[in-house]
Amino acid sequence: SGVGALAARFDVVVSVTPSAAPRMTMTNMTDPTRTGYLVDDIWRLDLKGATPGAPVFLHLWRNNVDLGISGPYGQITDTAGSWSMTGSYGSGDVGSWQLQAVVGAAGSSETSSSIGARIAVN
Repeated sequence: SGVGALAARFDVVVSVTPSAAPRMTMTNMTDPTRTGYLVDDIWRLDLKGATPGAPVFLHLWRNNVDLGISGPYGQITDTAGSWSMTGSYGSGDVGSWQLQAVVGAAGSSETSSSIGARIAVN
């Protein structure tokens, strides 16, 4: 323009602010001081901050091979969005694992960050 005015365009998207992603942790119940896992160790998965009343699926990788998403596992998340599951490792589980919670449905975008676990022979 003759007076030095500038034109601008603003695209405003109105939506909800996404909540924090669910947080998953894994605890070695056999020896909580040990960072790795051995065959026959008992483990517990805990998920917090997920959608309440939702089923939980697990996305699994073993030795960097994507095994896909399976489940649902255990009970649905409680009214606070918490969930837990326990189990143990067998000799067929030796290797490096990554786990990620998938909340609501197998194809859901509500996921936790992945956690790793290395399982070794006693």
